[in-house]
Amino acid sequence: MAERPWQKRRLQLWLRHHSPVALPLALLLLVIGGWSLKSAVQWLGRDADSASPALRSKLQGMALESLESVSGPPLRGTLYMGIVIDPDRILNPEAYGDLNKRVQSLTNAFRTVHPGVTVQVQLFRSDSVIPKLKARVRSGLGPDLLVASGLIAGDLHAMGLSDSVQLTAQEQQQFHPASLARLRLPNGRLSGVPLLYFPEVICFNRSKLKTSPATLEELLQASAEGLRVGLATNPINIYWTAGALGANQALVTVMRGKPLQPELRQRLLGWLRWLQSASLQQRVTFYADQGQVLDDFLHDRLDWISCSSTNFSTLQRQLGPRLGVATMPSGPGGEPTPISRERVMVLGKGSSPDQRRIAKAMASFAINPLIQRSMTIGTFSLLPVNRFVPPPVSSSSTLEALVESQRQSNATEPLLDLLHAGDPRQEALAQTLVQLVFGALSPEAATEALIRDLRPLPSLQASR
Repeated sequence: MAERPWQKRRLQLWLRHHSPVALPLALLLLVIGGWSLKSAVQWLGRDADSASPALRSKLQGMALESLESVSGPPLRGTLYMGIVIDPDRILNPEAYGDLNKRVQSLTNAFRTVHPGVTVQVQLFRSDSVIPKLKARVRSGLGPDLLVASGLIAGDLHAMGLSDSVQLTAQEQQQFHPASLARLRLPNGRLSGVPLLYFPEVICFNRSKLKTSPATLEELLQASAEGLRVGLATNPINIYWTAGALGANQALVTVMRGKPLQPELRQRLLGWLRWLQSASLQQRVTFYADQGQVLDDFLHDRLDWISCSSTNFSTLQRQLGPRLGVATMPSGPGGEPTPISRERVMVLGKGSSPDQRRIAKAMASFAINPLIQRSMTIGTFSLLPVNRFVPPPVSSSSTLEALVESQRQSNATEPLLDLLHAGDPRQEALAQTLVQLVFGALSPEAATEALIRDLRPLPSLQASR
């Protein structure tokens, strides 16, 4: 799909002359209520001087100084911002509209602080972003700032399609160490700046099921009683079952090139046996494509699926109060191991000095605690990366499920450190799982295939 640029309309918010008490009060409301910067400025008034030094100074002071100091000349120019779309994200006019509103909310708030900046946004499909970026960088038309999966940030830098960024020790304290570790380059700089998380959870139809099964055993029992279950064999969408069946450590051991002890081999075999056994259930359907899982769920052909919170807005529009959200079931091997989608901001290649300054300012602005909180409570479909921004879980059972899933996803860090985007072992794992659930491989043969195909590749080790 070709990129779809959105011309951002210019928005100017005018401030009334206010008493010395008005500004502190507005900022207090901003912190307590999680308002966006745009909302705070609108609350203060719309008809006064937009160059109010006091307000501008307060809002600019929220930026991270190392990413971009806002002292000096005002920011002016155009920021070209790219957003990479996940392959399993629902793509329809309504979904595009939701994404447009979310991006526009952020860019409008940014332009409240920096009215001399305009922002143009382009969308890239994840399966074609690399060749498109290569062509654009060669022609000098690459984005100044790219929002992409954390899994590909290092690869973009290695291919010369992005520039690294340096954060101070104080700035790094805002993020969980594991998030930065995946982005850290050999020279100590980072391939990107963390932005937000989209956890993997369970979506179910409340008209068919009051609460989601808490265990894999309960899930299969509910399926036997009529619940229509849909699962995708894509490793990102099915890996949660590996933890629930105790096989996650076996997969990591194999991928590290270490010998697989009998106990771990048995756990790997047990996981694959469960997957094949589940595929034989009358009302459990496995799909090679997560997009088809979502489509069948939307059209009432499935009652229970795993899903990324990236699709919440579309699912909620279609199902309304019938949409239930829950954490993954546990199993005899322990807690599930969902893979959370992390989004990072990557600095593009070939930006002018002014555009690079704007890109850094936008990155600093987006990870500000107030903006992170505003994005979280504005959608209830994502989590902040700033660890000093606790999501208000008491206000939403959906947020509570997202937070729990994010906690469980910490167990997948060793796998994500080993399985990078473009790694052929990811495709080997996917193909083995497809052949397993469709009966082309026995669990025993699939076990041997994974032990053989998931070993470290010398070519990949040499390139990292």
